[in-house]
Amino acid sequence: TGSIGILESTTVKAVGYMLTDGVLTKITEVFEVTLFSANQPIEDYFEIDEYGEITSYNGHFTDLVIPDTIDGIEVKSITPSLFKGSELVSVEIPSSCTTLGGYVFQDCLSLEKVLAPGVEKIYISAFRHCPNIEIVSSSALNDGEKGIYLPKLQEALSYAFSANTALKSVRLDGLTTIGDALFYGCS
Repeated sequence: TGSIGILESTTVKAVGYMLTDGVLTKITEVFEVTLFSANQPIEDYFEIDEYGEITSYNGHFTDLVIPDTIDGIEVKSITPSLFKGSELVSVEIPSSCTTLGGYVFQDCLSLEKVLAPGVEKIYISAFRHCPNIEIVSSSALNDGEKGIYLPKLQEALSYAFSANTALKSVRLDGLTTIGDALFYGCS
C-alpha cells in the first residue's frame, strides 16, 4: 500500500487479495512486476554495441519507435532474436538501420505493422510466423493499403516472411538475393 517512487525501473513482488463482505481472500500467488518510469527516455531500454547493432532490449511496449541513436551511436542493425515472441503490435525502425538479424521478429503473434525505411538485408526467419502482420514497409502506406514494400531491400534470406497468413501483396523492387521458401505458408 502507498506510493512507490520510480526513477528508472523498479521490480516489486506482489500478491493479489480481494475483500468481500469483510473477508480477505488471496486471489493470486506471489508474482514479480517491473514498473517503468513514464519519464524514462526510450534509449534507456536498449543496449548497442560499438558497431551500431542493438544487442539488448528490456522494454515492454506494444507500439515501439526505435530511436536513431542510442548512447550517441547510430543504429545500423538489430541482433538476431531480439524481439522473438514478444507482444509487439507495431515497430518503427530508423532509416539508419540496414540489417535485421535472423529470427528478430519470429513468433510475434500480435505484430501487425513494421516500418523499416532503410532495411537492405533481412536474415533467416526474421518475420517467420507473425500471423497478423499485414504491413512491412519503408513508409506509411495509403489508407487501407497493406502488404510488403521495401524498395531498398536487396537480400532476404530463407523463410524471412514465411507462415504469415495475413500478408496479401508484395513489392520488392531492389531484391537481388532471395532465400529458400521466402514466403512459404503465406496466403
